Amino acid sequence: MAIKLPQNANFENLESWNPGGGGMVPVGIYEARIVEVEVQKDNNGFPKLNMKHEITQGEHTGGTVYGNRSLSPKALNFFRGYCEMLSVSFRGMAFNEQGFVGRCLRIHVEEYPKQDGSTGTRVGRVYPSEIAQNDPIDITVNSDNVEFSEEPKAVGGFEGSPDDDNVPF
Repeated sequence: MAIKLPQNANFENLESWNPGGGGMVPVGIYEARIVEVEVQKDNNGFPKLNMKHEITQGEHTGGTVYGNRSLSPKALNFFRGYCEMLSVSFRGMAFNEQGFVGRCLRIHVEEYPKQDGSTGTRVGRVYPSEIAQNDPIDITVNSDNVEFSEEPKAVGGFEGSPDDDNVPF
């Protein structure tokens, strides 16, 4: 497969962009801040949060690494722990994912095998920040104002609906 740049792109005269810290962030534990959040779907159709983390301390300051948090029924207890660690709360079934932007934490950057046979890095385990404290924030939104996309098939005994306020977070 080949990729062709747009006709008006003059690649030779572009200034190279260094994403802070230069290239891939090495394996290790780093203080970081969430700088972007995007909602995606996993292979089973459940939503997941894809988060861009920026390193805030040390020689790799400014470097970025991605990680995601699943919102599948089997992962919700882990997601709740993640929210509590970041001092993020919400009630019901709807929340503003952008409320995670700016939250500080420690991340364990790990290697993983890519589909093309090379290796990449990603966020593995996460821990409370040892430097920054996150002020509590409530990211609840009124579920009446949220359009829910097609819902994945319930698995693992999960029951609930977008209007169910008995979900424990």
